[in-house]
Amino acid sequence: MAIKPWKPIDQPKTIAQGFRKRLDLQHFVDHAGKEQEFYFLEGVTWSVVLPLTRSGDVVLVRQYKMGRESITEELPGGSAQYAGEDAFSTMRRELLEETGYVSQRIIALGKAWMDSCSSHTVCHLFLALDCVPEHSYVPDQHEQIEVVAVPFQTFARDILSGGYEYQKEAALLFMRAFSHLPFAYRLIVFWEVLKRVFTV
Repeated sequence: MAIKPWKPIDQPKTIAQGFRKRLDLQHFVDHAGKEQEFYFLEGVTWSVVLPLTRSGDVVLVRQYKMGRESITEELPGGSAQYAGEDAFSTMRRELLEETGYVSQRIIALGKAWMDSCSSHTVCHLFLALDCVPEHSYVPDQHEQIEVVAVPFQTFARDILSGGYEYQKEAALLFMRAFSHLPFAYRLIVFWEVLKRVFTV
């Protein structure tokens, strides 16, 4: 059976916006020939980074998330702040602002659509090795952040077990970063996988 793409009837119309997000309404003709209303939740292109320190820790940020209505630990990241700011620049700025860390060994790991059904917004993924602190974090006016460094083995165990609720792009970033990790880090991952295999 051939899959038929939906055909747009008109241009998206913004019906609400705020906090760098907007809700767009667009009309389509679906695969069955019926007209449908569809809503897109759009945002600014954003970047997220897996920062590894020279001592072997993953740098995370703790902050309140409105959707979860709780405080959570997650990887540093954020959206572009001005027109023309590319994904790499966004990542470096967010890493410095949110954690105070910098890195000269940054690897781009591609992009992903985190909600391909209802958004065109793209997330760019990065690995930052040998991170070192440069100064205390400087969050924007909407953020209240606590910086947390956890051992890489703890991070890997939490990602593999699903026992810790990192944002979903963390698992994707972890998988894409694996082949770029130093050998010792990959051994840690293998060890955690083996422990799970032989304890199931």
